[in-house]
Amino acid sequence: MIRTLYKPKRWRNGKLVVSRLYSAKVRLDGERRILQVPLHVTDKQVAEEKLRKLVQELEKETHGLIAPKVQRDAAQMSLAKHVQEFIGDLKAKGRDQKYIDQMESQLELLSSTCGWQSAKEVSSDSFIRWRTHQKKSPKTLNEYLTAAKGLLNWMVEQGRLVSNPLAAVGKVETRGREVRPRRAYSDDEVNALLKSAGKYRLACMMAALTGIRHGELKRLR
Repeated sequence: MIRTLYKPKRWRNGKLVVSRLYSAKVRLDGERRILQVPLHVTDKQVAEEKLRKLVQELEKETHGLIAPKVQRDAAQMSLAKHVQEFIGDLKAKGRDQKYIDQMESQLELLSSTCGWQSAKEVSSDSFIRWRTHQKKSPKTLNEYLTAAKGLLNWMVEQGRLVSNPLAAVGKVETRGREVRPRRAYSDDEVNALLKSAGKYRLACMMAALTGIRHGELKRLR
């Protein structure tokens, strides 16, 4: 095991500068990586105590006595905060703004109406109870489920959750229950659309002939 206190050093304007604050290097037995953790204290005795607690915490995590720190921190964070960070990640990945706005709106509504103040309050029972009393279309209900699963799967990927509590919740059957039954345009309807499309005629023609969706069309160059 490695458990060492030190004060970080760096070169500044040709001079070696030593930090006032202690940091720690820790490697548990059987581990390969060495953790370097800033302790943010100037007193050596206080730093030694913080190092002792850090090693104790890491050993408990390793042996499964407590959850990893990232999960413990996530459990203390409000679900609204997780949602905002999830939305921020979607923006960073360049997702469509309309998709992001819809996702954010659905997650905020679910959080408030299901009473989800934190991630530990999210459950399949609470979601199913909420869904049972909704008058929304089956398609819309499935979109809410997709939004919730998207957030929770992201939290699992980030190490904030062990598993997705909604993973076993299935979608609502939509066949035969459509609010607006979908069908293909007739030839006359397509011709009428093209005559009135103006500068969008080429895009409308491509959509009609290929079946490419609106979002995919917008990304074409």
